[in-house]
Amino acid sequence: MKFDNVINANIPYSFVWNEWSEFYRSAVLITSNVIDRIPAKVKENKALKHIYLGIDYGVDYKELDIVCSDYSLTLEDQEDMLHDDFDWLNEE
Repeated sequence: MKFDNVINANIPYSFVWNEWSEFYRSAVLITSNVIDRIPAKVKENKALKHIYLGIDYGVDYKELDIVCSDYSLTLEDQEDMLHDDFDWLNEE
């Protein structure tokens, strides 16, 4: 994801070896308490969006709040195989 004209961001750092980040409970909001806390002068003449991302880092769950005027999401064509050995699921 790419965020343009970021006004406010709360991005707690987290990194865990051998864990893949998983996104949960994510949303794009046009009204929120986070946007309401931004001074009126800063919000003037801007169509702000509050991007909320809930990310499970395997051990930790973090919530990210980003307020910006524009964003984009680009997906790659290449598929990544995270795991291809599922035989252990059939073991009793």
